[in-house]
Amino acid sequence: MIRVLIVDDDKLARKGLISIVPWEDCGMEIVGEAANGEKALEFLQSHEVDLAVVDIAMPIMTGLQFIEKSQQCYPGMHYVVLSFHEDFENVQSALRLGSLDYISKMRLDQQDCVKVFKRAAQIIAGLKQEKEEAEKTETVQRETSGTWRETEKKWLRFFWLFSEEAFEEVANETELENPPVKQLEHLLVRIVDIAGKEYACSEAPEIPEIRNIMSAIQWITAFKEILSDNIQKSNDYLNANLCMFHAVCFIREHLSENISIHLAAQHVGLSRSYFASNFKKIVGLTFNHFLRRERVKRAKILIEHGRANHTNVAQLVGYEDEKYFAHLFFETVGVTPAEYYQRVKKNLS
Repeated sequence: MIRVLIVDDDKLARKGLISIVPWEDCGMEIVGEAANGEKALEFLQSHEVDLAVVDIAMPIMTGLQFIEKSQQCYPGMHYVVLSFHEDFENVQSALRLGSLDYISKMRLDQQDCVKVFKRAAQIIAGLKQEKEEAEKTETVQRETSGTWRETEKKWLRFFWLFSEEAFEEVANETELENPPVKQLEHLLVRIVDIAGKEYACSEAPEIPEIRNIMSAIQWITAFKEILSDNIQKSNDYLNANLCMFHAVCFIREHLSENISIHLAAQHVGLSRSYFASNFKKIVGLTFNHFLRRERVKRAKILIEHGRANHTNVAQLVGYEDEKYFAHLFFETVGVTPAEYYQRVKKNLS
């Protein structure tokens, strides 16, 4: 029910209006009445009102003054004004202030009043629904925006440049969150900007008109290849980001050897401590974690392509201790190298 307050200095007019209108049929109920604008404002302090029926010509505080003041404190409230014919200029002012309609006190007819209040009820219901839908949309956008900011940060940290797993993870998150096209375009611009500043990349494919998530991810994939090629050709070892990329390439080329963090740091001309702290910050994993993951990944590839079995794969990826490697493999893959070998063999047969 729409809660109605009648505001009129004429008590008979208030009672007459209350009595002639079938309020329940209009979807409304009278919650109070007031003899002037000041008393109406006092009433509003302790009562919820959806619609105020306001006489324009009142002592102490006119109807227009009441509407202006109440709008400041109760912006969601609506108004229907009561007037005499000679008040029509004031009626126009009330309508400009947002009043839904007006009723002539010279023709306080039940049929006319019912039409006015039913029309007002429809307008209020429609506005309420629009507000609820807007609030729902705002909530969804706020929640999406919050989660998208986290995914956007992952893109802008560039961990995906060093790892296919990291790239697939953030790409999948982006698909699930389905951000607006404008946010995707903004992301691509920022990726190019960061690549230029932190990875000395002066080449980037032109950012096309982004129509959906897949077109954005395809662009990033193409840009990733260009960026990787540029870094591999670079000899700038003063840039820590480029150094870590070269270190990652060095690690992958020497997985079968007894590689250490000291050798990787030496390869790019950095101290061990500086290398270790920057590796985690730029690549997203510690050196040892990254090395273990790359060796397990290489082991899986060797087994899948028939170049190794569970008995010799450990040595082919740089581990002398077969049991230790089996433990690492199980932690990462969920099965031992022997079980993985049997699974691959079964799938091939």
